[in-house]
Amino acid sequence: MIEHLPWIGGAYCPDRLMLWGFSHHMWSDETDAASFTTSTIEECALTDRAPFFRALKAACGGSDPVAFWNGVAFANTLPNAVVDDYYSPGSREARQTVGSRVHRILECHQPRKAILFSRKGWTLWPEFNGSYAETHPARVLATSPIERTEWGSYKTGAPWETLAYNLPHPQYTRIDDLRAAVTAILAHKPCP
Repeated sequence: MIEHLPWIGGAYCPDRLMLWGFSHHMWSDETDAASFTTSTIEECALTDRAPFFRALKAACGGSDPVAFWNGVAFANTLPNAVVDDYYSPGSREARQTVGSRVHRILECHQPRKAILFSRKGWTLWPEFNGSYAETHPARVLATSPIERTEWGSYKTGAPWETLAYNLPHPQYTRIDDLRAAVTAILAHKPCP
């Protein structure tokens, strides 16, 4: 099975932000490749052509697409593209790899904060293994204007835990609400 490599902006460093989506989509006459995410960012996000990527940039307060995407990392929850159906949950085989994929990518790129813009993807993410899973069982960020901004933490080899947050797909949420939620997330400093 093909596994997409994440996009890592040239100015990304571990204390920066990693954004996540659910999946890439392609038509049955297209070919999937490990470089699919990188190609998509280069063709659609850096050029500001795709509504999803424009919404993520706007939600995070970015204006210039090249500068914004150069400073963040991006990956999708599913390891490969969904074919022909934008609302597909992905294959059973792909969904079964999500836990190890998320852990592996977070371990490798060690972001301080990761935001997943997908309710569907959040149900597939692995259980939190960081200290905040025990001290904040509800894991709901109260300062967010979005009803359910759940969060938790993952241990990696970094001296910090990666705080992970869930927001809805931009297609289903007003951009002003997403921007306010991301602002709350970036300011969030939980007590251990």
